[in-house]
Amino acid sequence: MHGTVITLCLSTWCSGLAFGQEPQRIRVASVVSKVEPIYPTAAQKQAIQGAVWLDAVIGKDGHVLSAQPISGNPILVDSAKDAVLQWVYRPTLLNGEPIDVLLKVCVPFVLRQSKATPCASADLPTTPQTARPSFAMTIGFKANTVKPGSEVSIDVELRNISGKKIQLVRVRTGPPLYSFRVLDQNGRPAPLTPLGEAIASGKNCYQGKNGEMRCLVGSASFDAVAPGKRLPDVFQLSDYVDLNQPSRYTVRLQRTDPYSSLKVDSNTIVLMVEKPE
Repeated sequence: MHGTVITLCLSTWCSGLAFGQEPQRIRVASVVSKVEPIYPTAAQKQAIQGAVWLDAVIGKDGHVLSAQPISGNPILVDSAKDAVLQWVYRPTLLNGEPIDVLLKVCVPFVLRQSKATPCASADLPTTPQTARPSFAMTIGFKANTVKPGSEVSIDVELRNISGKKIQLVRVRTGPPLYSFRVLDQNGRPAPLTPLGEAIASGKNCYQGKNGEMRCLVGSASFDAVAPGKRLPDVFQLSDYVDLNQPSRYTVRLQRTDPYSSLKVDSNTIVLMVEKPE
């Protein structure tokens, strides 16, 4: 059974009653749909089991906006995060209104015939209250099914969950602020374009289709985002990933939070590249 422990912090503020204040009515989030994690082959071969605890931000619609691992074996962390980002909750209500909420969730990895219960609440790790992301990231496609070689962009929404005004950068040209994970239907990383390979190697120049050298020139805008507000952005996936092979691809983005230095993960989305007629 997966563990879910409510922390007394909703978004970035903590609940409590001042003298003479009316009690607040809270309906706590509860999970309604779970995706089981894939047990990494390397972990099974080494007989590694245990729990991965994560700080998960649950949005007003019940979807997981971000999941930050706070403890667990590194071999198990990515699989746990991938699973939790696909969970869906019954939203938390405060006085009847849906709110974002921060939960501690546990994903257990237990080998067959083992009687271990790694998600016992006594094993709940502690996390410094300052280590919270300032924003949550949600992504989506305009079209989930495309032809091979199509231009594919991802609509990105950055939501301020810090409780105060923040500044976020949007890159117009130059190296992207987002890293990405794109896997085909067999779980293998999708091939990169020459630009994608250059970026992955930390370079700003790459060889174009005609053999010419091209270099990225950086330009960006700085946007002030009020608490609870959203900032739209776009990531041109096909610039970096070769989508010429028909397959079912799973896509996730990641971006570093400039305020907490945490890695903020997006939800996972699916792109179908159809076979040519």
